[in-house]
Parts: sequence; C-alpha cells; structure tokens
Amino acid sequence: EQEVRQVMLRRQMHEVQQDLQKVRARTAARRRQGDSDNVDSDADTPPPEGGGGNESDEAEDADEVSQLSKRLAEASLTEDAERIAKRELRRLRSLQPMHPEYTVTHTYLDLLASLPWAKSSEDSFDLANARAVLDADHRGLEKVKQRILEFLAVQKMRGGMKGPILCLHGPPGIGKTSLGRSISRALGRKF
Repeated sequence: EQEVRQVMLRRQMHEVQQDLQKVRARTAARRRQGDSDNVDSDADTPPPEGGGGNESDEAEDADEVSQLSKRLAEASLTEDAERIAKRELRRLRSLQPMHPEYTVTHTYLDLLASLPWAKSSEDSFDLANARAVLDADHRGLEKVKQRILEFLAVQKMRGGMKGPILCLHGPPGIGKTSLGRSISRALGRKF
C-alpha cells in the first residue's frame, strides 16, 4: 500500500510540475508580448481541478505514450524485446493514467527504450587481471571474490556471458555496487 501511495504521489507531483511549467511558459509569453496587466493574476491562480483539464490531460498522456512508442521504435530492440514492448505498449494505452500499473508499465517501457540494445563490448576474461582488480578494490571478502572468479572462469570456458547471472544482494552500504564496478572494470566493460 505504501508503494502504491508513493507512486501516486510521484505521479501527482509530476503533474503539478507540468502545470507549473505551463503557467510559467504562459507568463513568459505574455511578458514578451507586453501584456503585463494580466500576468500577475494568471500566474497566481492554480490550474483548475477536476473537470477543467481532463481533455488536455488525456491529450498529454496520449502524446507521452506516442513519444514512448517512437523511442521504442528507434531503440533497435531485439525481436523478443520488440514483441514484449509492443504488448506492454498496448497494455499501457488501455490503462488509465491514475492506475498504479500505468506508472509501472510506463517506467518499464522507458527502461526498454533507454537500454543500448545495439551496443556491445568485447569481454576480457583475464582471470589474473580480474583477481588483481578485485584485490585492489576490496579488502577481505575472500569468499565473494572467489565466487566471482569462479563465475568468470566458467564464462570463459563457455565462451560468452550467456547463461546464469551473478546476483549480489544485501542491505545498503555493503559494497554490491562497488563489486559490480570492479567486475565491469576487470572485464573491460562500461559500468
């Protein structure tokens, strides 16, 4: 329930910020036109609540979905990812913007559109270098470092990074991100 509330509050805050930007844009446009008599009264009045902006809100949401659709089309998705993105996009169009699933689906599609699908890098499976990087970046954690090296050795033998993944879990502040950075540096990948 708390997550749903937070999502709803974020969405409402986003809408308020958009309304504020519109008011500021109108104010700036009027100032440029030299009509400063009505500027102060319009800038202080909030946008209408309830029935006043439903049509423009729906148009904004439709525009937002069409922009997201365009970004997905330009993202060079794989065949499977494109199939999933189309399915989720149809689902997003059928959801009401105030529905909690709308934000989750929108965020998921936004993530799909922002991933570098067409970019890849060549991995360097030099285990001695990986050991040196892990030792230089982290004191202790011998079991963790040993498990990472085992994982890299198996990936080297298999000839690629397809298959199982490493999952680093635990409370904040114990070094999961730092280990991830070390692994990417040892493989010659961008983090």
